Amino acid sequence: MIKDKIVRAIRARKFQLFLKICIYFVLVCVSFVYMEPILKMISMTFMSTKDVIDPSVEWLPKSPSFNNLKVAATVLDIKKTLLNSIWFSALLAVAQTFVSALTGFALSRYNFKFKKIWIIMIILAFIIPIP
Repeated sequence: MIKDKIVRAIRARKFQLFLKICIYFVLVCVSFVYMEPILKMISMTFMSTKDVIDPSVEWLPKSPSFNNLKVAATVLDIKKTLLNSIWFSALLAVAQTFVSALTGFALSRYNFKFKKIWIIMIILAFIIPIP
């Protein structure tokens, strides 16, 4: 009787370990799918023009160069662009916070028709990614 419980507990732990390993494997694969384009862009940042054209160069450049960063900084006027981006992002963050606070207050305090459907739609908007 006690031996059966011990065996079941050991099997349950092994199954939990196997399940965790499977979950982490899937998470690593999915994270690579999301990170691969970003890593590719970072790799291409340090490539010279010859490396970009050369099909044999995939990830690591043959001759790393910071010339692309210098050209981008001068062409894009990086200071002005960065300040505009920060201003725009801050303005949108304040507006989003205000609208979200009003929506949360309305959903928590008032009872109205289709309230549960609206809450479900908001939760699904967080769960389902935008294509």
